[in-house]
Amino acid sequence: MWKMRLADIFYQYDFFQLWRPDVFLLVFLVGTVYALLTGTYWNKVAGKADPVTKGRKISFYSGLLLFYLLHGTPVHIIGYDYLFSVHMSQMALTYMVVIPLIIVGVPSQLWSKLLERKGIAPIWSVLTQPIFAVVCFNLFLSLYHIPVIFEYVMENPLVHWVYHYFLCFAAVLLWWPIINPIKGDQQLGFLKKFAYLIAGSLLITPVCALVIFAQKVIYDTYVDVPRLFSSLTLLDDQQLGAVIMKLVQEAAYGTALIILFFSWLREEKQSTSVDPIDPEEMDEGKDQTYHPQPKMNKPSTEHGSS
Repeated sequence: MWKMRLADIFYQYDFFQLWRPDVFLLVFLVGTVYALLTGTYWNKVAGKADPVTKGRKISFYSGLLLFYLLHGTPVHIIGYDYLFSVHMSQMALTYMVVIPLIIVGVPSQLWSKLLERKGIAPIWSVLTQPIFAVVCFNLFLSLYHIPVIFEYVMENPLVHWVYHYFLCFAAVLLWWPIINPIKGDQQLGFLKKFAYLIAGSLLITPVCALVIFAQKVIYDTYVDVPRLFSSLTLLDDQQLGAVIMKLVQEAAYGTALIILFFSWLREEKQSTSVDPIDPEEMDEGKDQTYHPQPKMNKPSTEHGSS
């Protein structure tokens, strides 16, 4: 094991490896298609729907930018070849931040156009069932961290690529019951969403705990490589990676819960608010209002003297 400066990475790898033009091209194409569908061709796609808000666009492009920073820059090399903790940061931010940003950024009209196609709707309905979605993502993420599987995936670039994008798809399934932007689609209530997020948090805990409390290095991929930081031992790096994974997940779920709570609170206030009085009902009420009649004085009777 020997030490290497972080700057040395820029001399040991070529431009393609450092800045991943393939990832940049993917992000550029997706961003361009999104810009056309939400801009030039929006009226053809959504009819007379309101224009896509700036907030949605910012969310979508932020997700794309973060995806490229994580997988198309030297960060990818550091995580793939040198530091387990950086690799875990890549995964956690991709599945817990990038995916939700992109789902939120796509307007409901586009989701409807895509998912209402013949043959897709019934399959999507099954895949996004809450129990299946939360178990699927956490199961395959946990399997990834089993040392034998981890080593095999990391040693085979094609397998690593397939597994990574499969987990991205599984993350979409995971977040769909929480975010589901399609109006009129079956939505979970606040309490069910709360329980769903708690379940997701618990399901990933065992594998995180396994790595955090491991007393030895369990991933050989990072053993015989130069150390970028001499103060960070292999075991510390391994434990730090699991801690980062868990903290990012908890932060993402916590943020989702806060947003869901205030959204639920706002809906409750709207449902319990008093409706304004209808003017027509006021007019009808006026006709039925009691109007006291003026009091009539009785004629006085005078008695003559006898």
